[in-house]
Amino acid sequence: MLAFATSASAGSAESGRIAYLARGEPDDAYWQVWTRDLSEPSPRQRSRSPGDKTRVSWAPDGHRVLAATLDGAWLWVDEDGAEERVVPEGGPCFGAVLAPAGDAIACSRPDESDPYDHVIWLFAPDGTAPRRLTWQPGMQHQPAWDPTGRWIYFASGEGRDTHDLVRVSRDGRQLEQLSAGPRYRLDPAPGIGGLVAYAWNRSGDYELWIERSPGEPERLTDHAGLDGSPAWSPDGQRLAFERVAGGVPNVWLLALEHPAAKQLTDHPGGARAPAWSAPREVGE
Repeated sequence: MLAFATSASAGSAESGRIAYLARGEPDDAYWQVWTRDLSEPSPRQRSRSPGDKTRVSWAPDGHRVLAATLDGAWLWVDEDGAEERVVPEGGPCFGAVLAPAGDAIACSRPDESDPYDHVIWLFAPDGTAPRRLTWQPGMQHQPAWDPTGRWIYFASGEGRDTHDLVRVSRDGRQLEQLSAGPRYRLDPAPGIGGLVAYAWNRSGDYELWIERSPGEPERLTDHAGLDGSPAWSPDGQRLAFERVAGGVPNVWLLALEHPAAKQLTDHPGGARAPAWSAPREVGE
């Protein structure tokens, strides 16, 4: 099975390392962790444990991957495929994502007063030291760290056909709403210099947009199908993202200077939720 688009459109000069989720092989129906060095011809499956994984983020050493699980736990996945499962203190917390320094995890947990609402929490990487960060009603989910580790961006909504982007400081003392308007803004990806990429269904289906605060949103893609889950490269010049074409999601790449998207993966069962690794030093 070819899991990498080997045509010229894949871009042989690409560099960097990406983790993402794909259906395991050959007979594994779960979403598993895969990694891909863009200078090499093939990806590698990292996780093989039962249960779906829902998103990935890299440890700062560039060796381990944190994978959030469908049941509200997370897995540390080593390069050799060893897995360590962590159940957060106090119960499930969904969509876990690791801070850039590797010293904290943000996730979304059902509110004790209303299980249909979710709020943002912080944990130590081993699942201890829980601390609630947000208190407003509604669904607060899809947390994402900014590159400095000082802010956590997330999608927030109370229904009524809207979801907006909000950010909270790591200490929980500052909360800022970054957007307001109809439709759903989802999958926030904060980048360098306050630039935020996200998926927005303003046009009817989800496309990628970027916005600098303050500033007007700029549309990046125009595709007859879902574009979502953007992830910035460490230099802030490229986005990896999930695109559904022919009913199957796969990971694509887009350079801001050349906005024509290039397909990166070609998993028949689908691939999604990419995350870039920070560059590793030579010899690591």
